[in-house]
Amino acid sequence: MKKKFLICVIFYNEKKKMVKTINQLKAVKYDILFVNDGSTDTNYNYLKKNKKNKVITHKLNSGYGSAVKTASKYAKKKGYKFFGIFPGDNQRKITDLIKLFHLLENFSKKFAYISGSKFHLLKNIPLHRKFGNVFFSIISKCWGNNTKDILSGFKVYNTSLTYKIIQSAPDNYSFDLFVNLYANIMKKKHFEINVNCNYKNQSSKMNNLFLIFFHMIKTIFITLITKNAK
Repeated sequence: MKKKFLICVIFYNEKKKMVKTINQLKAVKYDILFVNDGSTDTNYNYLKKNKKNKVITHKLNSGYGSAVKTASKYAKKKGYKFFGIFPGDNQRKITDLIKLFHLLENFSKKFAYISGSKFHLLKNIPLHRKFGNVFFSIISKCWGNNTKDILSGFKVYNTSLTYKIIQSAPDNYSFDLFVNLYANIMKKKHFEINVNCNYKNQSSKMNNLFLIFFHMIKTIFITLITKNAK
């Protein structure tokens, strides 16, 4: 029988935040996959103590997009109908992820994924993050996007409907931009709802913002060129 929900916790060097994240997950009945994207700060073997947890560790830090790809492959291989991304930095609420799961379950025949939007909390978002969110939200209107928080990584995916999109996406922080762009190109429906986001726990690994911005612009350019060439 096809399994329904898989929670995928993605983390990189979150030694101080993971304990609180795990505490949020204690009451959850769904299966949990931890994707350790090459952390160097501590030993995370304690995650394996709970039998419902599966831990996959990248030998090297491969990027946020790479971690989501790992989650997608695992969800498909194990037969989960839906999988959701839950950051390990304790910025998000597990109750919001569960809400996204059940919404997508109700609309699974029509929608490929649902995003959790933090756009209603724009005044709380650090300035450098705010600029990227607003800029790419405006740019995305060019390809027919109707969601605001285009860079949100807090998503629940329909495993089968998004597998090809995810696996062809970049490994870096351009990942969510590509998913939105390509989903619109392929006419895969998606929508967003407002969710909580605690920016007091800000622990962004975006060390080179100019390089990230360049990669995002490059992603848009290459994807649109590829589309027009077909």
